[in-house]
Amino acid sequence: MVSIKVVSEATGNVVHMSRVVVYSGGNHEKYTDDKGLAHFESVSPGSHTVYIDGKDKGVQALSGVTTFYI
Repeated sequence: MVSIKVVSEATGNVVHMSRVVVYSGGNHEKYTDDKGLAHFESVSPGSHTVYIDGKDKGVQALSGVTTFYI
């Protein structure tokens, strides 16, 4: 399992209801909760392509909780 935390660069606050897609042999889509977290239970730690609100964040090494600033 991996989790992605989305934080606003402008305010430093977590972002609620941000659309996060992880490509890992198929697309896995989740929306961040009120803590800015999207949990991907079927995605194993490793390198995956990440999209946040439709913007390509490239291939990222994901494990545990990975934070992205938007």
